[in-house]
Amino acid sequence: MKSIAFLPLTFVCLFTFPAYGFNLLFLKDAPVAEFDSVDTSLMIENFYDALNNGESGVASRWENEDTGHSGAITPLNLVKDGNTTCRNVKVENTATNNSGTSHFKFCKEVGEKWLISE
Repeated sequence: MKSIAFLPLTFVCLFTFPAYGFNLLFLKDAPVAEFDSVDTSLMIENFYDALNNGESGVASRWENEDTGHSGAITPLNLVKDGNTTCRNVKVENTATNNSGTSHFKFCKEVGEKWLISE
């Protein structure tokens, strides 16, 4: 299993727009470019809760009432293979009049953190 560990900022950037290469300039127009620290915290907390506890096909939503920004994480499936658990997820984020949707696969070993999988 090839996995890439990433910092929270990279996590936030990748979640509303597919990444093509390492040039992140395209994110200037993505919803996350407008997120404040509360938006980011709400999204990340929601993300981990959805991965760890979410039912497949059921969206876990977040919203910051102060900014009006919102999003949803939908776990699409759960696959266990020995000590490895993987989930495909759909991530949707909205800020002002900007929205984005992306799909990712995350995997983790027992007792480890979720990592984006190639």
